[in-house]
Amino acid sequence: MNKGISTPYNCAMHMTEHIGNQAVLALVNGKLWDMHRPLMEDCQLSFLHFRDEDPRMVNKAFWRSCSFILGGVLETAFKEEFYVQLCSFPKPDVRSGSFVYDVDLDMSDWAPSSVELRCISQIGSRLKEKDCKFERLDMTIEKAEEMFMDNRFKLQQIPSIASKSESSNHVTVYRAGEHIDISRGPMISTTALINRFDITAVHKLDTSLSNTMFRVQGIGMPTQLQLHYWTYEQLVNRSKNLNPALIPGTEPQTDTLEPTEPSKQQAVD
Repeated sequence: MNKGISTPYNCAMHMTEHIGNQAVLALVNGKLWDMHRPLMEDCQLSFLHFRDEDPRMVNKAFWRSCSFILGGVLETAFKEEFYVQLCSFPKPDVRSGSFVYDVDLDMSDWAPSSVELRCISQIGSRLKEKDCKFERLDMTIEKAEEMFMDNRFKLQQIPSIASKSESSNHVTVYRAGEHIDISRGPMISTTALINRFDITAVHKLDTSLSNTMFRVQGIGMPTQLQLHYWTYEQLVNRSKNLNPALIPGTEPQTDTLEPTEPSKQQAVD
């Protein structure tokens, strides 16, 4: 293995292909680490899975990754026909019953039918077959501002995010397929680990940031876990309730505004 190049995924694949394909996250010297993030030093390495005795960390990473994908789905679904500006997604709370993305759609109201929600959900569901890696990249505040220059919400968030980094000048972004967004991570290894992806509800938000802000919610299920369809439908129904996460414009506690230092990831989760 080569320092700064080889990743936990590379190490896992050298062990067995099964471990490489099933591992969700890595623990590097006891710290949470993305599977496709290069290893920078000799380390003790272990892997986390959805069927672990304590799956809290992988469940949060799964929820966070689904929120990330939801942002990409919303941008893809509306394409250039409608105004879309992603705002932020709250830190993952599996107990809330849904993953979330808050987005400005510049519509006075949007109440999609169940059929429309299923159609939009299929964009996310198809990512499973594409097997897109979640790739992490740390960049300077200047590069981040250039990357998100067309998104006023991200531009407002970037200075605060950078100030909490170890250098006080870096921002962490992730890429999966063609979608790029800000997040402290960690994310799951690949979209192939997402079995079910369903957008279930849209709620209009009351926030000073915009009078056309909506909270889009969904629920997902990993490939390694199987549920009876009736049980899953109960979870779908529960996920339609307004997620109680803080609304943008109230307090800066969204996932994209939290520290990005890997040494703090396990503690803040």
